[in-house]
Amino acid sequence: MKKTAKTDNSSDPKTLCHNILSTICILTLATVLAFSFFHITRSDPANIALIYILALIIIARITSGYVFGIISALFCVIFINWCFTYPYFKVNFQISGYPVTFVFLLSISLIISTLTTQLKKQDKMILERERAINEADKERIRANLLRAISHDLRTPLTSIIGSSDSFIENYQNLTDPEKQSLVSSINEDSHWLLNMVENLLSVTRIQDDTGTVKKEDENAVLSVADTGIGIPLKHQKRVFERFYRVDKSRSKETGGTGLGLAIVKHIAERHDGTITLKSNENGTVFTFKVKAL
Repeated sequence: MKKTAKTDNSSDPKTLCHNILSTICILTLATVLAFSFFHITRSDPANIALIYILALIIIARITSGYVFGIISALFCVIFINWCFTYPYFKVNFQISGYPVTFVFLLSISLIISTLTTQLKKQDKMILERERAINEADKERIRANLLRAISHDLRTPLTSIIGSSDSFIENYQNLTDPEKQSLVSSINEDSHWLLNMVENLLSVTRIQDDTGTVKKEDENAVLSVADTGIGIPLKHQKRVFERFYRVDKSRSKETGGTGLGLAIVKHIAERHDGTITLKSNENGTVFTFKVKAL
């Protein structure tokens, strides 16, 4: 039988050591401050209690569970009674208001410990939910990418398979020019397919001399420029559509698929970002903007 994982790691040796050291350090610091304040001002013990109340709040906030807060509350009540109330260095439980002080400090410790424990659990749940959402987004982007490229992968593959089948099945009946044509078609489609795959694999690589990253307000801004012939105005609104190519005949030669900008736009929108372009006859600048982490 498998053991279920513990949701509370307060019994973990590392966490336990952290809780003990934190409690000792905070109570020691509070005691030093209390002694200094008491001897300098000869203040009422009720004012000294405020220092320990602050210490209790900090201990409850940074430690796990309720144990250290309760122990610290007991220590604070007894120590205030022993050191800062007359007769000094004697514990007197008959002092007026002592039970109220005890209950007050213990209640503060329990309330703060409860609230901080709930906040830590909520933070953990939020982190797990965000992690699950991020994983789901990654899977969705991956699935969309696969769906997007499957169309353009099928086209050259189908052509290669068809040409090769024709070449094999009709080899004896084909003339030399027909054989040459089939082999040329297979060669062209193979190179086109190779170029497309290489472009997809290099989609995350940006040359140092063409890309710049800077921070504007709370946004990270990535700009990528080229020195080509630019994109005509009538095509600029459509270049982010899937499979859209400005010059389809040239795309066939260079292996363009019309997917790159569509993928970038999809990524930007999934992260509440934007992508824009500015183009003229001297080249095009694409600007990718998302919230900086």
